[in-house]
Amino acid sequence: MDHPNIAKVFDAGTTEKGRPYFVMDLIEGEPITAYCDQRSLPVAERLGLFLQLCAGVQHAHSRGIVHRDLKPSNVVVLEESGKPLVKVIDFGIAKSLQGKLTDRTLITRREVLLGTPVYMAPEQARAESEQVDERTDVYGLGAVLYTILTGQAPFHGERSDEVLAKVIGEEPNPVLELEPRVPPELTSICRRAMAKAPAKRYPSARELAEEIQRFLSGGLVRAYTYGLPEHLSRFARRFKAVLVTAAAAVLLLLAGGIYSYIRILNEADIAVKARQQAETEREAAEAAEARAVAEKERAELEQYYRTISLAASWFAIRCRDMR
Repeated sequence: MDHPNIAKVFDAGTTEKGRPYFVMDLIEGEPITAYCDQRSLPVAERLGLFLQLCAGVQHAHSRGIVHRDLKPSNVVVLEESGKPLVKVIDFGIAKSLQGKLTDRTLITRREVLLGTPVYMAPEQARAESEQVDERTDVYGLGAVLYTILTGQAPFHGERSDEVLAKVIGEEPNPVLELEPRVPPELTSICRRAMAKAPAKRYPSARELAEEIQRFLSGGLVRAYTYGLPEHLSRFARRFKAVLVTAAAAVLLLLAGGIYSYIRILNEADIAVKARQQAETEREAAEAAEARAVAEKERAELEQYYRTISLAASWFAIRCRDMR
């Protein structure tokens, strides 16, 4: 195996006394849980490390190797060029799906219990070695993710048999009970990865990683059932920039419409006032003209009366003179 997220294995075999061994890179780093907790990494950064772990495990699977003992202490984080690099170590109880790992590899026998109980898949806890495949490591990945998110192992017990009984017959405490700040989608991802039945888990480390990537990118997580409010909320978060731009455009159009409406109302008011003023002025002009006509008629009537009076006076004088 040659992958940046897997410690290199230089040799494997058994000693003269029959004890199996692996010769691997010396990795000086921290367990993934300690690395995350000591730096108080946010969920997104923890998931970034987890994706590296999935990539390493997927590479091993592509070479026909199942780790069988995935746990935080076997996932080490070191820093290269200032960036965290995840390394999967300790393939000591790995299983080959395509035959022996080397000509000297110890064959795992049926009903031999191998692994760490608190992170062990149910089929391992039942010592059903023939059921162990890539999905066994998917369970281990889910258990590591559970610990990264909650700070606790999935199961606890004073004795190994007690822990194994819980692994086989009980569900771990829900992630949200231990860490309410974890998004519910991640709880569903853990639940599916750690399903008791292998058939209900993610088929591969790659598909588990793709589910995590969908969550990080704002897509829909397939293991989670969304309600309408959650659909709307995720849509708003995913297309925030578009919605903000659209809202700004709507507000701009609304503001323009209100301004135009107010302007039209003002112009209409001005027009009404102008018409009223014109009507007032017309009425005043007509009244003035009527007064002028009346004044003229009164003057003409007075002139008529004066003329008649003068004529009557002249006629009276003439009559008196004729006598």
